Amino acid sequence: MRALVVFLLAALGCSPAEGRDVTRCELRDQLKAAIPDKAEYEGLSVDVLVAHIVCHAQFASGFNTSAVNQLDPKSNTVRTPPPTTPKPPHVDANIWTLYGLFQLSNHLVCSDGESPSPNICGMSCSQLLDEDTDDDISCVSTLFLYAIAEDSGYEYQDDLMTMVRLIYQQECRTITVSEYFTDCPSDT
Repeated sequence: MRALVVFLLAALGCSPAEGRDVTRCELRDQLKAAIPDKAEYEGLSVDVLVAHIVCHAQFASGFNTSAVNQLDPKSNTVRTPPPTTPKPPHVDANIWTLYGLFQLSNHLVCSDGESPSPNICGMSCSQLLDEDTDDDISCVSTLFLYAIAEDSGYEYQDDLMTMVRLIYQQECRTITVSEYFTDCPSDT
């Protein structure tokens, strides 16, 4: 009977760990607390880096922690998989599955148990789908630490740079920090 209940919950798309929507201001504050003040990436201040990451979350997941999409990294085409279509018996190595608030890849940052991954965040991809944003923020911070620290000889450098380019998407490149966060209370 217990197996039948688990099967029905899975079939209906119910999950004990549901995602949630976060606000722009909430995410800004969480990222600012997690990223060291002296951190810079390619000459960007922490405030600009945070604004770019928050903007990416807005466009990539709509601030939804349970968002799942697929990416063809060769063409940078993102698509939302149909919710009722079961996964194929084999995994297309050319398609990445993107998880959670920041749409992080199963081919680099987490393990989905099906695709090979260096799993630089040391976590299951399902952890990126729950309402706890601490692990998502830790993982995106780790991604940038790898991007800053690694030289061109890093085995997964191309995948790493693809993920960083996704975060610096076109829609977010020209944002002004003060205007983007104008509706947020001033941080101290």
